[in-house]
Amino acid sequence: MTGLRGVKRVLTKERHETAYQKWEDQDQQGTQDGQSYKEKPEQREKPIDGNAVSSCSALVFNECDASAEALRRNRALQHELRKALMQMAKAEEASLKQAEALKPLAENAPKKLRFARSFFSDPRDRKSVPPKNLDAVRRHIFNEKHGVHRKTRPWGDDENKSLLEVLRNQLLHDAFRQIYHQKVKSARPAERAKCFADAKAETEHAGEAELWSMLENTTDWHSVARHLAVRGFVRTAKSCHAHYVHLLHPNFDRGPMTKQDDMLLLKLSTQQEGYNWDAVAEGLPAPRTAWRCFARYQRSLNNSLLKSEWTLEDERLLEQTRREFGGVGKHLGWCGVSARMGPGRTSLQVQNFHNRTSCKWNNGPWSFTEIRRLSLAVRICGESWQQVAKHVPGRNAVACQQRWTLTDSPDLKRPSSLHETAKFFSVDRQLPWSPEEDDSLLASLQKYGAGNWTLMMVDLPGRTPAQIARRFQKLNPDNMSDVYDVLLATKKRVMPHLTTHSWGKRARHECSQLSASDFSLRLFEQPSEKDSSEQADIVPRLTTGDPASDIHLRRINYKRRQQFKQMLRRSLNCIENRKKDG
Repeated sequence: MTGLRGVKRVLTKERHETAYQKWEDQDQQGTQDGQSYKEKPEQREKPIDGNAVSSCSALVFNECDASAEALRRNRALQHELRKALMQMAKAEEASLKQAEALKPLAENAPKKLRFARSFFSDPRDRKSVPPKNLDAVRRHIFNEKHGVHRKTRPWGDDENKSLLEVLRNQLLHDAFRQIYHQKVKSARPAERAKCFADAKAETEHAGEAELWSMLENTTDWHSVARHLAVRGFVRTAKSCHAHYVHLLHPNFDRGPMTKQDDMLLLKLSTQQEGYNWDAVAEGLPAPRTAWRCFARYQRSLNNSLLKSEWTLEDERLLEQTRREFGGVGKHLGWCGVSARMGPGRTSLQVQNFHNRTSCKWNNGPWSFTEIRRLSLAVRICGESWQQVAKHVPGRNAVACQQRWTLTDSPDLKRPSSLHETAKFFSVDRQLPWSPEEDDSLLASLQKYGAGNWTLMMVDLPGRTPAQIARRFQKLNPDNMSDVYDVLLATKKRVMPHLTTHSWGKRARHECSQLSASDFSLRLFEQPSEKDSSEQADIVPRLTTGDPASDIHLRRINYKRRQQFKQMLRRSLNCIENRKKDG
């Protein structure tokens, strides 16, 4: 405050000195012009006006207050600036420390891979596309013919209603013109009014399906799209045609396909070699579009669409692809990996195989420490296998569940002396089956059917699914075991693999009701491969022509060889007995 007052006094003093200096200059100028103070006494005696001095002082004080306020704001801004500079310095120091800490990780990180040129570009001209092969040409023709394109925005109820109204008006217009022109050709000019009335009467009371068949399933879809756009719904002619034919047409059946429909669809698609779907759609009893038939076949009936076995070449290609991507999930994910694997592999299939064979999980035999950990974890967590797997490093939930259910569970029927030691042997040490258990097994077969071994565990406590299956093969009631093996071979040979990734209602709708028992498998005999036994060259083996399906016929071929050996022994014994008697 003292400094401000001093500034005010200095400024006031300077202002007064300026005023007096100006007055003296005016006095000197008057003297030079010949006028002294005596000649102008009014000017000499005129005092200084007090109001002027007061206004000048007020102006000076206002300027001082403004200067003080400016100085205060300047100091506040300097304080904020110094504070911001200090924060920037601290942030820069922290950034340098973080960069130093991440430097070793950046040096060890995999380098960014540069992928090869796309398979779908011409190396001679990057802007051009390669010529289409035969399959691409056929697919393009099919899409253009049936209006199959990528999904667009969904159709609303108002849009569907407007489409039906516009289409009916267009059908009435086209049908009226067609009938009227046919009548006018054979009528006289005076009868044109009557032809007009007759044509109008025929078309007014006709239904949509009748009009559609009258026009041979064709109409001006461009006109339909234009009239639909007038109502505020912009759609292309192809989109209108595809939406009406596949979803709104009253004659086409869009319900689920029955078992008989699937069987007939398989037969017709085999006859047409999987291409002429118009002929396939015409052969079905219920009217369906060609696209519906094609989609049903690909999703639920095509057994050559997916591969089930993994070869060493597939494993090598998967590992190479994973290394090219620099770690799955970082660049293209499993969809990109499955695309590089070629046809017959889905992203879910590739992911499951990689997780099953990855070195992250231990797929080898269980050690004593792992068994002990599993036993303690089950006592604490119960049968919550996700929680149990957290206490057994290197084993996932499925491995823990299978180990406990099939090997380590105390509820299994095993000899008491071998209960602890049987965990470390691969031999299935089990108690012999009692007659009561055999009766329960036969009753479960009638209740659940062959193959549902897990469900049979409810009626056979203490027995694993593998034990139940082996006992079923050994008992072979009414040759059910042989029939079951043939059905497994038929399923492998004919039945399709699961091609849908959805669950719930949609999956149940897409899955076919066909089973292996609905097909007849052709078996033929083939000479057995030569081995050390002489009988193996004599007894022919049954085969389907597919090595993957023949795996399920090994037990039947083994039984055939054993029966032949027994018959041969009996024949030799009869011959020896006759020689002794003779």
